[in-house]
Amino acid sequence: MADINIENFYKHIARILSILYAAFPSKSPLYVDDVAGVDDPDEYGLHSPHYTAGFFAMLWLQLQYHLLTSLFGLSLKKETTTALFGSTGWGALRPELTGLSLIGAIRKSPEGISLTRRGQYYWLVAMREFLTGVNNFRDQMRAHIKEVYEASYGESIPLVTVD
Repeated sequence: MADINIENFYKHIARILSILYAAFPSKSPLYVDDVAGVDDPDEYGLHSPHYTAGFFAMLWLQLQYHLLTSLFGLSLKKETTTALFGSTGWGALRPELTGLSLIGAIRKSPEGISLTRRGQYYWLVAMREFLTGVNNFRDQMRAHIKEVYEASYGESIPLVTVD
């Protein structure tokens, strides 16, 4: 993947998640222009590093989502990953798969990987953290909606919070 500036990476990921959250539960197209801004390619047809970084942030997030959701079925198939992301898809997951292998979470086979018993536990912990993050993000968006509503209409709206 391309060199990434971690600050821009986090901004791009946050922008992607904000756009998707705003459209939820409807499906909505997401373009690199929406994430990194409109960019005019140079005279050789190459985009700016910022625009390219936005594209790679989208690709990284999609790969992570594919990894996480595939493990619901306790395995990740090399054939499926290659069909979705091309010949480099499996290789792009190498850092994650190496880490999972080093901690004994996966068993490798020619077809792909499968979770070990230990890996099932780690996956469960990762899902718990992921869903906690989603809930925190929802809470932040609800607070923002409340502020915008009150500023626009001069009155407060009752928000239900679950503790």
